[in-house]
Amino acid sequence: QLLQIATHGFYYTPERAAHVDYLKGYSDAMMLSGIVLSGGNAAWRGKELPDGVLGGILTANNIARLDLSGKEMVVLSACQSGQGKATSEGLYGLQRAFKKAGVGTMVMALWSVSDKVATEFMTAFYEQLASKQCKWNKRKAFENAKSIIREKYPDPYYWAAFVMLD
Repeated sequence: QLLQIATHGFYYTPERAAHVDYLKGYSDAMMLSGIVLSGGNAAWRGKELPDGVLGGILTANNIARLDLSGKEMVVLSACQSGQGKATSEGLYGLQRAFKKAGVGTMVMALWSVSDKVATEFMTAFYEQLASKQCKWNKRKAFENAKSIIREKYPDPYYWAAFVMLD
């Protein structure tokens, strides 16, 4: 019911994508946002991959075609995973992709945060989620984790990046 992914997330505008070999020529926000998995650095840099090895870049377009309907919550410990292109139909990016794939709730980051703070936030979130106080109430656990991080790092840059979307 829970999928946790800790990796690099990305969202590029078409203008910024023009300077990234892997993304050149794309203008669709669902192709310009995603996550980088194993092997992704090689694909991102245009290096040749051995036969049978996948590129490791999972775009929002790819994710939208998955069946994740059994997942109650996806937690992305990945910078920029909450970004996308705002349109009159909503935000196009990883948020839309995971919703189309059937996920109920998502935890994402709106911008790049330090690995140290992200680790502390995720640890606090899961500790709170499993605590007697929260009893697996994901919203309460999320708010408690944000409060814990906010106490330690008062600057909103550190704690406001994390969002929970239903």
